[in-house]
Amino acid sequence: MTRDYRDPYDIGTPGQKALATRRRIVYLVIVGLLLAASGQRLMQPLVRGWYSSVEVLRLQKQIEQTRAETRLLNQQVAALETPEGKDVEAKRQLLLGPPGEILIVVHPEKQARQVEAPVGIGARMQRWLTTAGGRALDSVRFAVQVLTYWLLGDAGTDLPGPARAEAREAT
Repeated sequence: MTRDYRDPYDIGTPGQKALATRRRIVYLVIVGLLLAASGQRLMQPLVRGWYSSVEVLRLQKQIEQTRAETRLLNQQVAALETPEGKDVEAKRQLLLGPPGEILIVVHPEKQARQVEAPVGIGARMQRWLTTAGGRALDSVRFAVQVLTYWLLGDAGTDLPGPARAEAREAT
């Protein structure tokens, strides 16, 4: 028994082919509309995850900056706890010093703001082009960092308070 080969796309008369094509188009349109209608709901967890990852990374950077400031302040406190440090700070606050010494006080907030000379469009464009690669690379690095945190998680770092509470509730 041999079967004749039949083309699976040959569905009959031209009218039947046109009807089948219209059905396929209608099905595709319906599926597209359903995806468009539910797309926002389907993307919300992804978007929330992205933004929470960005927020966690921003807070981790802020924590590191705060720790660096704390270390600097602790060093200053340690220096002020020594007798020499107390003496230097007292002289500085009371404006005391050896006779004939000239004291120069600089107040940074009262310094005149330096105004740049007007720059032509060519120089601005060149400045922008020289920093464009760095900005693009920074954006790519940030996106990779967020995706890495988002997909793999970062078990080596502590999560900030609310994120830690959410993680505990999830487990």
